[in-house]
Amino acid sequence: MKISFEKAVMITIILIVLISSFSLYSQYIDILNINIPDTKTEENKKSLDLRFYTSTIKPDNLYTAGEFEKARDEYLKLAFSDTTNTDQKSYVMFKLGMSYYYLKDNEKAVNALLKSTEYRSDNANAYNNLAVIFQKMGKIEKAIEYENKAIDVLPVIEYKYNLAKIYERNGDYENAVKQFYIVSKGVYNMTLVDPIKIQNRMYNLMGSKNIKDYSDDKPVVAMRLKDPQDVLIIDEGDMDIKDINFDVKVSGNETKLLTCIYNIKENDPYNLIKSVSWEIEKDNKVIYKSNKDSIRVTVDQGRAYSVNLTVHYKGNKTKERTTQILITPTGYKTNFKTSEIVRTEDQKTKWYNSAIYEQVFEPSFQISTKGYYDRFNVIWRKNLNSKVELMEKDVMDTGGALYIVNESENPTGIEANLSALLNDKKLKGKTISIKFWARKITSKENLKIVMRVDNKQFPFDDFDLVYKWKQFDMTLAIPEECKGLTFALTIGQDEEIKMDGFIITVLD
Repeated sequence: MKISFEKAVMITIILIVLISSFSLYSQYIDILNINIPDTKTEENKKSLDLRFYTSTIKPDNLYTAGEFEKARDEYLKLAFSDTTNTDQKSYVMFKLGMSYYYLKDNEKAVNALLKSTEYRSDNANAYNNLAVIFQKMGKIEKAIEYENKAIDVLPVIEYKYNLAKIYERNGDYENAVKQFYIVSKGVYNMTLVDPIKIQNRMYNLMGSKNIKDYSDDKPVVAMRLKDPQDVLIIDEGDMDIKDINFDVKVSGNETKLLTCIYNIKENDPYNLIKSVSWEIEKDNKVIYKSNKDSIRVTVDQGRAYSVNLTVHYKGNKTKERTTQILITPTGYKTNFKTSEIVRTEDQKTKWYNSAIYEQVFEPSFQISTKGYYDRFNVIWRKNLNSKVELMEKDVMDTGGALYIVNESENPTGIEANLSALLNDKKLKGKTISIKFWARKITSKENLKIVMRVDNKQFPFDDFDLVYKWKQFDMTLAIPEECKGLTFALTIGQDEEIKMDGFIITVLD
């Protein structure tokens, strides 16, 4: 079939137009593909996000309702899900850590919160809460490290306040005041801390110094935390003197000289003490009085003396400490009135073979507010407003058990001054284990223990008492250079517990 020249030209032109149109269309489609997102991928992402938010409704509601055990189980399921992104995983691990914290499982709480910061390194709240938990666990260096991380991410006054409290509880009052000073600049915008208490605390810690001694003239950053939800804040606590223990020394050969020293600077960080007074008795008669920080009195070998210190502080408050002293040829003994005189080398345990110290609360144990000296020269005393009875039934060993009741509005309980063991049992530089049995009587219990080494406090509160006897164990490293070691147990208002079988063993 022959085609005319005119038709051939027409067909050629039509083909050229069609090819050009197809090329333009292809380019147009490419442009559309570049500028229009993949709607299917976007829809999948929205679907996954919606699924995640829906999946958190149940655990979040359980968490808000205080059902932390159930919330923990639900967050654990989400934590092992592969469908969540890093932000969502950070959220889940944070809530999981908080659930563990409220369940008093601090170790697992720390692990979960650390994981949360791995998914999001700018999670300031996780860093802050880690710092508070580390402080409760007695890991002060870690607490300071993580509180500073929180401040580096978000320098809000709530975190500055926590850092101040960590320094304060560690006895670093100068750095505590520096942080309280920063907090005070924005204090009236705070949502979680009493501003008046902060200012009072700061000025009490400063004593006679001027605020310029603590400020470094840098601009003060005092931001306010917008969302205080799930932010852990270290409790304020009352300003009080730390202790009224005093050092005793007897020197001389023929003529004996008794020296007693009360370290006000160490025991009164808040400058609350107005005065101190001493009385020394011999044969139930007062033979010496003084209002100085320290006293020196000539005493007779073989005679017994009662040394009483009264500290007047904070308005009309007073605290007293009485020590019974028997002057010996080589020094003195302090336990002769309440039990037999026991030489250091004869201080052996009767019931716990592995222990270097034990207290099984035998019938001779008579705790009081003034103090009971046991045969290891350890002083046990009950706090004011606490009721303590020795029970001979429902015990865990051959002795009795202490029945402790808090009848006041504030935490209170018992204390033991273990300082005599530092030299008698050569504990300096050692790591010790403190074990005791306990059980709760009331449904609610808030048992807290503070071990104090000199002026440093090591709090323990990870206790879960049940109605049956349960043994608890605490570990504490004793520095080479230390003079004081005390144990303090407190419970909350209207709470009742039993305690038995207090022992100390050396781990290394």
